[in-house]
Amino acid sequence: MQNNNNAGHNACFNPLWPCAMVGAASFLAGIKDLGVVINGSSGCYYFAELAIPDPLSSTFLVQDEIIFGTEERIKEIIDGLSGIYDKFAVINTCVPSLTGDDITGFLSNYNTLFIDLPGYCGDFDYGYKKSAESIGITPDTGREGVNIDGICSIEPFHTGNLNECRRLLSLAEVPAAAVLSSDIYDSVKNPSELSITANPDYAVSGAGHNFSVLGIKNTTRAFEALGELIPQSNTDKVLEEAGSAEENIIKACDRFLRKNDPPSTAIFATAAYAEYTEEILQDYLDAEILCTGHRNIPSPGEHRLDNILEYEDQESNRYRKGHVNDLKVITEILNHEKPDLIIGSSFESVKYPDAGFFGITFPSREKISLHNAPITGIEGELYYIENILNILSRKS
Repeated sequence: MQNNNNAGHNACFNPLWPCAMVGAASFLAGIKDLGVVINGSSGCYYFAELAIPDPLSSTFLVQDEIIFGTEERIKEIIDGLSGIYDKFAVINTCVPSLTGDDITGFLSNYNTLFIDLPGYCGDFDYGYKKSAESIGITPDTGREGVNIDGICSIEPFHTGNLNECRRLLSLAEVPAAAVLSSDIYDSVKNPSELSITANPDYAVSGAGHNFSVLGIKNTTRAFEALGELIPQSNTDKVLEEAGSAEENIIKACDRFLRKNDPPSTAIFATAAYAEYTEEILQDYLDAEILCTGHRNIPSPGEHRLDNILEYEDQESNRYRKGHVNDLKVITEILNHEKPDLIIGSSFESVKYPDAGFFGITFPSREKISLHNAPITGIEGELYYIENILNILSRKS
């Protein structure tokens, strides 16, 4: 890191969002019968292992393998794991990719996918979606049930989201099909034609009908549509629960606003979560949104210079919205805007501790969480608003 005291120099910060290699590892490691091997150094492996709760393996490359090739080391790892897995995915990191180490020839002797997605290819989302494409996901028109899509393992709420989606389908008497990505290989490769999605940023099933259940409004729309597509379902139970939950939220927020001003809020999250957060905070609490910073770039075409959020002091009181992945920019915005509430990650929590804070973005280390709470579906929105109201009430 450069010294800030030197004239003409600014501190150099790492990006806040993981790289393409971590995205690829996150998707593939969710496939329960697939052994995932990161072909790289210990640093690359430990960063991915920190972010991803599913099992990973690594070649732990040192200088000898970089110079003379990684073939023998990969063989050693795969042979050691062959008693656990029948199929493998080898993910290249930056150094073996840059040196042009050709490992595809000998990998053909194994039941192995080779994924060349080093970190410099793009961000986490790019790697996640490209690794899904590498499997060749093809919906099976004859498969019954509804997939659960958008389960991304680096999210703090991914297990809770999966449980909530399963609960909603069970309540509607609809069987669950594939879970992407937390299932066996054949199931992920051939999902059904219908999906509900916990987080639309990570929808990869390719289903002909894919409905977001991020929040009560989307859940209502999704199960109204499923009720028409699956006549034998009983979606009325879900719709009744959604209506009751929304009424409870409105009552609780109205009580809060009788005693408190609407919160000024800064949001730093993946795009779908950020847009959802904006919507519910404005609808229920009449919140003033000071800034919405997207960690990810959902579509590569959106990564344009004019779409990157930057802090400019002369444009004070201007609502800012766009891609931001720089801690320096985030710190400047927070110090200038002084929000009442921050929705984000541990980075924002540390940089502006005066605000109320709720973490929905990786990394989330500001508190110990042992239970699997959702952020999606009906229970997810109840949990989200409940926590925000309690945080704001304690702060006031």
